[in-house]
Amino acid sequence: MPVILRLTVILSVLVGFSLGESSVRAQGYVQKMAEGDQAYSREDYGKAANLYRQALQQSTNSGGYKNDPLAVSIVHKLGLALYRSGNFSEAESTFERERTLLEQAEQREKTRLSPIKPAAATKAYCLAHLADARFANQHYSSAREDYKKVLEIMHTTPMDYGLNALSEHAKKQIEVCEQKLHH
Repeated sequence: MPVILRLTVILSVLVGFSLGESSVRAQGYVQKMAEGDQAYSREDYGKAANLYRQALQQSTNSGGYKNDPLAVSIVHKLGLALYRSGNFSEAESTFERERTLLEQAEQREKTRLSPIKPAAATKAYCLAHLADARFANQHYSSAREDYKKVLEIMHTTPMDYGLNALSEHAKKQIEVCEQKLHH
């Protein structure tokens, strides 16, 4: 899964939005997220997932969950930890949640109600992880469509974030999905 790890590093940079006034509110769950990051780096994915859940709960309790860019990052990290621990069903629903949050942030940005500006690359990574979880759950048709969306985003948006690995991964997985669907 080296592609997943590389994508996570890039995503962390892309999702590293300025917290601004939400930084005071975020302090309560930043610690849990950092502990989750430490557990993830030790490959203790179950513990990381639990810590990310705690961070999300604290974020929700602080009222900032849907408007806080850090919460989107926590949801993404939770999805990765679940995926790496083999909990593909929950990972799939978590990446769906992330996609919804990114779409909501995009709509708020269009109406200038939110400082969150999800980059096209962030959306591509989210969809790639969602597709990987769907693939692991043997939802090949849905996975294939998400991989195609990844390629569409990458072809319609000028990006220079070293995304060749993501593009190649999506192309390869589309082929594998096609094989699985026709056998």
